[in-house]
Amino acid sequence: MKTIIAISVALLLSGVAAHAEEEKSAAVGYGGAYVQLKPLMAPVWAADGSVTYEAVTLRLVLDVGERERFACFSAPIVHEKILMYFYSNKLTAADLVAKRKEVLEKTLLDVAIGATAKNYYSAVKIIDQGQLQLEAKVAASGKAKAAGTPEEQMENKSKTMTNQCQ
Repeated sequence: MKTIIAISVALLLSGVAAHAEEEKSAAVGYGGAYVQLKPLMAPVWAADGSVTYEAVTLRLVLDVGERERFACFSAPIVHEKILMYFYSNKLTAADLVAKRKEVLEKTLLDVAIGATAKNYYSAVKIIDQGQLQLEAKVAASGKAKAAGTPEEQMENKSKTMTNQCQ
């Protein structure tokens, strides 16, 4: 009787361990390719009440899977909803840097999910102008080569998706 219980417990524990390993390998929310939206002119409020406009470039990181294409073609809708969010909430210059920038990215992800559905996007990234200029220099250098690494392949896929989905 004790051996049957011991075998049952061993099978139960191995099943739980296998299930946990399966969940890790099929992790959701890490995303893959991205769609870079056209720059938005976001109103930024100063302490004295004046408003300036700052160009904000966003990347929607698409969740991996069957909804990737739907997410890509929903990008213009999300673009509009994020623009309306910027105009309805009084952002300050501090909202676009450091920790508050990360909070804003999470809030914008919630806006994107609210505009579409879950499992379309895994992140929204605010891209600074320096990074965009560096990427433009690399692209303009004309040193295009075949994508050999998975990162290069994902970057090429992202550029294709960006061109298709704006």
